[in-house]
Amino acid sequence: MHLAASLIFAALFTCLPVSSICVQDGALHTRDHAGFTYTGETGPLGWTKPKHNKLCSTGKHQSPINLVAANAMSTKESLTIDISDVDSGELENTGHSLQVKAKGTVKLGEQEYALSQFHFHTPSEHRVDDEYYPLEMHMVFTRDSGKKLLVLGTLFEVTKDSSIDLIATLAKSAKELTDTKKTATTEKLVFSGIKAHFDSASNTLYKYEGSLTTPPCTEGVTWIIVKQTLSVNVDDFLTFKNVMKFNSRYTQNTLGRNNLITVAKNNYPKA
Repeated sequence: MHLAASLIFAALFTCLPVSSICVQDGALHTRDHAGFTYTGETGPLGWTKPKHNKLCSTGKHQSPINLVAANAMSTKESLTIDISDVDSGELENTGHSLQVKAKGTVKLGEQEYALSQFHFHTPSEHRVDDEYYPLEMHMVFTRDSGKKLLVLGTLFEVTKDSSIDLIATLAKSAKELTDTKKTATTEKLVFSGIKAHFDSASNTLYKYEGSLTTPPCTEGVTWIIVKQTLSVNVDDFLTFKNVMKFNSRYTQNTLGRNNLITVAKNNYPKA
């Protein structure tokens, strides 16, 4: 999940109980907010270089993961999404993702979370039964002043069909973004397609406790992801990819097992 990109209630300033995270003006910031990338020494293998990001290489419940049957959400758990359409929004190229601040709520059981923003990754960060997808959307929700995070994840497959309304609208605005222009005003944003996707009784939901997928890789994040995909057509996908390039963290180890960087360190040949 790209969470160097922002989080939480606009106009508030809150520091989470992790010393390296602060929330200000709708954005989640880390001490190394601008310094991480997805390539080379500043990519995922180097995210832990600042000591406050140590979970990136030592955490045992890291995201993203390969989703399997064991992650299926219990049918006893209720999920209620309430996100209203808006006349327009602001699409931002954060340098790490395409992102839109938004409002709405989701209720998981008896706990209600507030929507902060949604953003995208290409290719997908999560895999399902080892298969990856071209595009993934993360909708970031918070509660208890940002102390608890829940992320709804949607996977997209490239098809000849039309993109869902939300994606088609955002793709139009994404075409306006350049190296010098970082934001674009969107047309009406329609969330009914996303809501119906999570509400569909025929769709499988995966749930697990993982982490942020960017520094500082904080754990305790609740993830809910739909197994079935939505459609993005070729032109819209290429527009997203042209702006974001590549912004996905590699698949992490099975939950509870040693971090893959720790495994690699322990397996490194002794001189």
